[in-house]
This record gives sequence, C-alpha cells and structure tokens, in this order.
Amino acid sequence: MKETPAERIAELDTLRGIAITAVVGLHVTWGYLLVAPLGHTAGKTAAALHLLTGFGVPLFVMLSGIGLALRYSEPMTARAYGSFLQHRAARLLPAYLSWSLLVAAGTDPALLWPPGRLASLLLTGGAGPQFYFIPLIAGFYLLWPLLRPLARVASISPAHAIATAAAGAALSAGCRKLSSMGLVPAGTLTLPAFFLLYMVAGLALAPHLGHLSRVGLAQRLAAGVLVAAAAMLMFLGFLAMVHPPSSTLELRMASTIFRPASMFYIYAAMALAFAVVFGRGESRTAAGLARLGRHSYGIFLIHILLLGVGVERFLGAPAPEQFLEPWWILRMAAGWALCLALSYAVTRAFSRLTVLSLS
Repeated sequence: MKETPAERIAELDTLRGIAITAVVGLHVTWGYLLVAPLGHTAGKTAAALHLLTGFGVPLFVMLSGIGLALRYSEPMTARAYGSFLQHRAARLLPAYLSWSLLVAAGTDPALLWPPGRLASLLLTGGAGPQFYFIPLIAGFYLLWPLLRPLARVASISPAHAIATAAAGAALSAGCRKLSSMGLVPAGTLTLPAFFLLYMVAGLALAPHLGHLSRVGLAQRLAAGVLVAAAAMLMFLGFLAMVHPPSSTLELRMASTIFRPASMFYIYAAMALAFAVVFGRGESRTAAGLARLGRHSYGIFLIHILLLGVGVERFLGAPAPEQFLEPWWILRMAAGWALCLALSYAVTRAFSRLTVLSLS
C-alpha cells in the first residue's frame, strides 16, 4: 500500500473548524439545557440551540473518512496495514492516553486502579464525555481494509452512494430498535452504526473533492442553489427532531444526534457546510476557522475540562435562575466563545511537547 502524499486542503481545515465550533457549542449548550425550564420559551430556545449543534461530531467522522480515502486508497498488504495502524496510533494515542489519565486523576482518582478498571476506562473513552470518540474512530482504522472497498463501491455513482446510505440508515434503525427492545445496551450498536454511516459518506465523497475545489461561476451558482436547498432541508429536519416536543430524557445526545430522525438534519447541515466552504473561497472568516481546524483534535480532547475549571468559574455555572434574565443567551454565547478560545490557546501552548502535545 502506498500512502498518497496529500497536500493540506484548506477547505477541509475550515470544515474541521466549523465542526469543532459546533462540538464546543454542543457541550456548552448541554450544560444550560440540563437546568433550563423546558416548558418556557427560554428552555425551548436552549433546546433548539443544543440540537442545532448536533452536526459537529458527524462532520468530524465524515472528514475522517475523506482523509483516509485521500491518503490510503490502494489495497493493503499485511505489512502495509501494520504500518498504517502504527501511523494512526502515533497520531492519536499519545495525547488521548495522556489527557485521559490527567482528566481521570483530576475528577476521580479511583478510576486509575485496579489495572482492569483503568484498561476499561481507556478502551471505552470513559475519562470524559468526549473521549468515547477516539476508541470508536480507532475501531474504524482497524476495519479500514474492509471499508476501503466499500468506499469504492459507494463512490462509483450517486445511485450507489444513495443505496449505501439507505443500507446504512436501515442498519442504524435496526440497531436502535434492538436497543429499545432491551436486547443490547443503549448505544452499543447504534453509535458505531451511525458513525459508520457518516464515515462511508466521507469515503464516497473523497474521489470527487477535486471537482469541488475548482470553483467557477457555474459552480458558485450551483453552490448557491445547494445552500438554499440544504438550509430548507435543515429546517425541515430540525422540525422533525423537535416535534412532538421532547422530554428531558429525549433531549439527551444519544437520543438526538444518534437517531434516524436526526440524520435528515445532519446530512443537510453537512451539505450546507461543504457548499458554503467550497463555494465561498478564501476569506478572513475561513482563515480563522482553518486555524481552529488545524488544532481541532486538541480542542476536542480538552474543551470540557476547560469548560469546568476555567469558563464556568469565570462566568459561573448554568443555573435555573439565569433563565429569568433576558440576557442568559448572551452568557451562553460568551461561554461558548471563551471555551473555544481558551481551548485553542492551551492546545497551541502544548503543541511542542512530545507526550502531552495536542496537535
């Protein structure tokens, strides 16, 4: 297998910046949602803002699929497969293991002993709400020899891509049904099935990425139409998620982001992001998002820690009485911006360290 020497694509960094901005917003708004009065306008607004950020993690998964397809497109020998896993492990594991241990030590040192409990913590991403993502992505790296041929089938034509997506949607719905029947623990199959669906979408899109990069007048007009269509689909998908009104339980992430009704909104949101980024070209906003995107892995790992030890100590933790004030939403926005900025600054500061590097 030959690793394709892929140049860094600025648009993909910009999309990573959009994704990490949404992920940070997901967790900031979740803190407010837990204490929000869902029966009042303020509570419904908090729920809407939380749901709107739900495309961030799927977009990351899709971008991971694109990156794999661009770099590792040829068939693998056993030796090449080992080299591939070694390269991916060197990229992901040092920061993941180091920061998982630090977070666990700071929140509950009992998680670090005995060795079996520690191993379970690291294998499942149990050190914090965001760490689950890394073992799941690592699982797809292990399955890459099986996913690569699937990606080629999906990218042959739009019809094949739609058929692959439909099969994935059926798989996801079936897994959720098994969970609802109590046959498997909630999320055990549903979460990987949804991730697989979004990753295959990225694998299918990767061969056509060059066409998106060559933006002319016709492409800009097409992008405008796509933006309008995606925005409309986003709105319809969003209504499907929030109607009928959800209970607090149904507003949990496992019930909103990872359920079939949400895919409609999420795919539209990702299409909108791609259309805007590839259709707009260079701008100051895009450059700023691209800088965030280049450090998105580190921001992803530490933003919840910094939200608790930094942002909420400075601005105050979300509380029910805050919703009595008309400017609670400004406090939320300030927390979102501060958490993102602080996470970026810390990531940059640790970027030159060997083990704790977050870049």
